[in-house]
Amino acid sequence: MLARYGARLERRLFTDDERAYCRGRGVPAQHFAVRFAAKEALLKAIGAPSGLRWRDIEVLPGPGAPPSFD
Repeated sequence: MLARYGARLERRLFTDDERAYCRGRGVPAQHFAVRFAAKEALLKAIGAPSGLRWRDIEVLPGPGAPPSFD
């Protein structure tokens, strides 16, 4: 999807901080995929309330985050 839609898709699905983090990694697509999957799981778990957008959810690394294998 990223290869086909590129920056437009990134802007639609990810926050500025998420994009900066993923773009700074060795394999950006892998990091975008992890964030997409986490957001999708959350939306399914909470029943995707009306009006909630993908960019309203932010997935960033923090304390206790799994190691990166870039």
